Amino acid sequence: MLVALAPAYLLHCQAHPNSLIRYLGCHSIRMPLNTRKVYFVVMVNVLPPQKCDLTFDLKGATSNRQRAKQHTDIQALRAGTPLRRELKKTLLDKDWMAMQIRLSLSHKAAETLAATIATDAAFLAQQGLLDYSLLVGVILKPQLGIEAERSASTDSMCPVAHVHRSVDGAAFYVGIIDILEKWGCGKWPVQSCVLQTVFRYACCMQWYNPRGITALPPSSYASRFEEFLAVHMLGLAHLSQSGQSSWQPFW
Repeated sequence: MLVALAPAYLLHCQAHPNSLIRYLGCHSIRMPLNTRKVYFVVMVNVLPPQKCDLTFDLKGATSNRQRAKQHTDIQALRAGTPLRRELKKTLLDKDWMAMQIRLSLSHKAAETLAATIATDAAFLAQQGLLDYSLLVGVILKPQLGIEAERSASTDSMCPVAHVHRSVDGAAFYVGIIDILEKWGCGKWPVQSCVLQTVFRYACCMQWYNPRGITALPPSSYASRFEEFLAVHMLGLAHLSQSGQSSWQPFW
């Protein structure tokens, strides 16, 4: 999939050098006592060498993704309260919402990041891709400044793609990952049809809104991904061309 995508991806990166999609290459290696090649891809590291306090995998899909039952208040974490076991794993969209975290940037910086996300999502939709996520690493009390962090990560051969400093001092590391799923005519259309049918007719409760499932056509997936991050990560009011908010809850 990455090899097929490479020509279009190269043009995308040349036109948008701040893209959050940072693949470096596709390689193969022949393992000992194994006649078949093993293929793997290499990406720019999203997370820093310093261990993150919290890590999130955000898709905008909330109807069929699990969430932790309880959360530690974000202010308690800043005060040094130890993380509970369930918060040490990679958390999902509803966890982000329950903890009410925001990447508090200046309005101009937030709009710039939202535009980058929208451009990347549009590219992925054009290529017929879905199921990708925004990986977000959060360090509540960074020990180093952003430039020092970048320098340290470069020196350790772990370049960090994108890091943003929130107005409250927290550092957010972001990157789009897992893009190599094609809509095609296989499992995704079938899964989408089945889940939407189940959610529409088996239960009429709001949090089973079928628009919140993962298996949406690429254009719908991209639109929801962009809207969710603009509203819930950046705190922007996402407006349609009519001037009305096009975003609705998906849970």
